[in-house]
Amino acid sequence: MNFDVDGIGVTCHFFAAEQIEFDLRPEEVTGPERLAAVVSFLSRLATVVGKPALLTMENMPEEGFLRSDPTCGTVVRGPSEATAN
Repeated sequence: MNFDVDGIGVTCHFFAAEQIEFDLRPEEVTGPERLAAVVSFLSRLATVVGKPALLTMENMPEEGFLRSDPTCGTVVRGPSEATAN
């Protein structure tokens, strides 16, 4: 599934029942407005599914650099909870 988030192309993959993966091209995040769109998407996603949403480099899920709390949608910079412990 492909869709647009404020001018950023996003592709959704369903590789496993317990995980949904979205990918985007970092070069499309060209300024603060587009970064804000990505952060907003991450926040809404976590809130809707009730699970943490992580932004990571490709094929590096343990190295999250943005994560969203599902209870309030707050997005913070830092590693995923799995690597923070």
